[in-house]
Amino acid sequence: MNEGDHALDPGTSEALKLREVEDPKVYEYEVLIIVQGTALRGAATLHHLALSLAIGLQCFGTIESIVMSVTRWKVGNQV
Repeated sequence: MNEGDHALDPGTSEALKLREVEDPKVYEYEVLIIVQGTALRGAATLHHLALSLAIGLQCFGTIESIVMSVTRWKVGNQV
């Protein structure tokens, strides 16, 4: 599993719970977003249950931090 994946028990609905996780580390060419809203699509949920991937990748929010290699976005941008 990748560092960003947080499945409790892949392949079961038990894994689909909202819970607190540690703030992720921001790597080169990445930004950290404070998520203000997200959505779960049916296909994404089924994909998660089969493959243990993070879901809710469609989101909007505010950029909290960036790394120096990011030049298009700034802290505070709405995305």
